[in-house]
Amino acid sequence: MPHWLIKASVQKIISALPASQQLNTLLQRHVSGQLRLRPDFVADRLEHVSRHLHAYQEQHGQVPQRVLEIGTGWYPLVPLGLYLCGVSCIYSLDVQPLLQIKQLHHLLAYLRRDLGRKRLTAMLPGLLPQRLERLQVANRCHKLEQLGEALGLFFINGDARSLHFEDDHFDLIVSNNTFEHISPTVLAAMLPELQRVLRPGGIMSHYIDLVDHYSYFDSRLPAFHFLQYSQRAWKWIENPLQAQNRLRMPHYRELYRQAGIAIKKEINEHFPASSLPARGVHPDFGHIPPNDLLVAYTHIISGK
Repeated sequence: MPHWLIKASVQKIISALPASQQLNTLLQRHVSGQLRLRPDFVADRLEHVSRHLHAYQEQHGQVPQRVLEIGTGWYPLVPLGLYLCGVSCIYSLDVQPLLQIKQLHHLLAYLRRDLGRKRLTAMLPGLLPQRLERLQVANRCHKLEQLGEALGLFFINGDARSLHFEDDHFDLIVSNNTFEHISPTVLAAMLPELQRVLRPGGIMSHYIDLVDHYSYFDSRLPAFHFLQYSQRAWKWIENPLQAQNRLRMPHYRELYRQAGIAIKKEINEHFPASSLPARGVHPDFGHIPPNDLLVAYTHIISGK
């Protein structure tokens, strides 16, 4: 059985068990090694920080004050990067409580000790040195809630379709390779809610990874391997712990259109046609133009 299918099968079984998310975290950390803090991951997320801020500063000429991130994940690099660049108040929301204080301390130690000010400044041109020094405060925090008081970083769990914030609350709303894990139905309800809490003149900046995530685990797979399956077949393969909606660019554009959100800019990275499955794409995707079908990563910027 192919490696990716073994992983998919194991996660499918785990997803049906009690405490499935905790079991999956143990599997990712101790078996697959997917939770290691890799230098390429750190560099990628810090680049996201710079580009999120650029999307806002291009219009406003200053750093946003209140930011909402959708999808905290295991390592909150983007919220920390935003803090280091001068953002005053950052909320990071996840439907699952993946972040633990131990992982946060590990991340802080990596930023300060392994990267240091010089390399961090090269990665984050907007970094404020005094903020880097203040990260020492976080090492004395034994609960995530204490960070809110110390640094203005608030990690919350909840549903992005129903946010407990007033209208027009945030200057900037971001996500980082999160949308591809959310079902189209949920995205359709979530986008208008995000737009509700975005202030007039605010910016939404979302990074989306359109590559088959199993190809990161099994290098024998082409990047768009999952496009060979029908919707029915894919439902048997995917699982709640590794959900991939397989949406392509036309689908995202339509979701934005239905939500009444005008896309200001689309920054797409394409892969070659050799990244498609050898057996071809399923007819479910056959109508999509090649230029859209071959988008591997996109950065969608919109406003209000």
